[in-house]
Amino acid sequence: MKTPISYYGGKQMMASKILNLIPAHNLYCEPFFGGGAIFFAKEVSNVEVINDHDERVMNFYRVTKSHFNELKTLIEQTLHSRKLHDESEFVLKNPILFSRLKQAWAFWVQTNMSYGSCMFGGYGYARKKNSTEKKIMNKRNNFIQDYQKRLECTQIECMDALKVVTSRDAKESFFYCDPPYFNAVMGHYGGYTKDNFEDLLKTLSGIKGKFLMSSYDSDILKKYTGKHKWQQRKIEMNLSMSLGKKKIEVLTSNYNLNKHEKESSGNPG
Repeated sequence: MKTPISYYGGKQMMASKILNLIPAHNLYCEPFFGGGAIFFAKEVSNVEVINDHDERVMNFYRVTKSHFNELKTLIEQTLHSRKLHDESEFVLKNPILFSRLKQAWAFWVQTNMSYGSCMFGGYGYARKKNSTEKKIMNKRNNFIQDYQKRLECTQIECMDALKVVTSRDAKESFFYCDPPYFNAVMGHYGGYTKDNFEDLLKTLSGIKGKFLMSSYDSDILKKYTGKHKWQQRKIEMNLSMSLGKKKIEVLTSNYNLNKHEKESSGNPG
């Protein structure tokens, strides 16, 4: 299944490549969940943990899990509208005034209607084709009870990513890490620094389990990859908001990617 939202920096376009590199595991954890494209695309694991430090993100999934029907009703009533987009921004910027349900609705609107799927990125619309309205219609129609069922046995956290990693680490744990890219435009994830990224690399270098991390290349990543003999896979992708421009995504792991990809058959977990 696909993620119920469109999310800035999401991995929808890379999902098939990433899924093919996930090793066998007992516990699956995403410390930087965001839109959760990989989680929703993969098969269910024995134990699953999703986390994001952003309360707005995790509130959406908690409400989807516990108050799905009420949230679905609000979403079904939501058309592509600048007025509703403005209202959703006000809700998220003044959460104390609104219920958790209303905040979850506002998050859905902001991620699906904002330019570039970036919260507070401005109202998104199409000029030549009816593509934006169709996208939102599909997101609205496809918000089905399967999402509630998918989250039913999932641990939903909202805490520091490194604490989630260390608390769930074990030999049979697998962590898919998609941190904000400190060396790129981070949208609403502004504030994640090179030092934060290095702290993540330090934590991952000491775990018992396996990890796969998405990022852009950097000197600090080269340093840790060389020191710990991590594996890498580089993938050229189109920049979604810049026609004709390419980017190189780097997938880094502490296990043999080539060996696993050759032996992989279907989605593990």
